[in-house]
Amino acid sequence: MNSIPDFFDKLMIAKEMKFDQGSIKLFGHSVVLPPAKLFSEYIRMVGNDPKYTDLIYEAARVSFREGMGKDLQKRFEFNIGDFFNWLPKISALAGWGSSTISQFIPEKRYGIITTKGSPVVAELKGSVHGPVDHVLRGFITGSTESMYGVVEGMSTVEVECENDGYRECKFIFNPEMKEVPKEQKK
Repeated sequence: MNSIPDFFDKLMIAKEMKFDQGSIKLFGHSVVLPPAKLFSEYIRMVGNDPKYTDLIYEAARVSFREGMGKDLQKRFEFNIGDFFNWLPKISALAGWGSSTISQFIPEKRYGIITTKGSPVVAELKGSVHGPVDHVLRGFITGSTESMYGVVEGMSTVEVECENDGYRECKFIFNPEMKEVPKEQKK
C-alpha cells in the first residue's frame, strides 16, 4: 500500500495536481483547501440538525458525482474495484483522516468505509452529538453514484462516529441493504 507522500509525489509527477497563480487543480478540477473548522462551524451553528446538515451532504454528493467523480471514471477508466482501492488514498491526501474499505460487494452496490482521525470530528468533539462528517458522507455517495452511473438509489449513512465515542467513524453506502448475506461476508 502506498503511503500518502508516495501518492502525492505520483500525482505531482503525473501532473495531476497543478498550482498556478492562486489556483489549485486536481485531476483538472479547481479545488480549495479550506480548514476543517469551516465544516465544523457550520455543523455547530445548525446544531447538527439533519434539516440543515443534509444540505451540505447533498451539495457534496452532487458536486462530486457531477464533477470530479464523473471525470475520474472517464479519464482513468476505473473499474469499480480500482476506484474503491483508490478512494482511501485520495481521502487521506485531502486530509479527511485514515480511511479503509472494510467491506465491499460490487454487485450489490454495498460497502462499509471506516475513517479514523477526521479533523471535522476533532473540531466538534463534545460540542454536538451524533455523526458529523456530512461532507465526507456526501463525497462517498457521489463517488459511488459516479462509478455505478446512477443518480438515484445510492445513499450513505454514518452509523458510528468518533464524535460519539466510537473508535472510528463507520459509513455504509447503499444502506437499503441492511445486512450483508453471510456467504458474502469477508
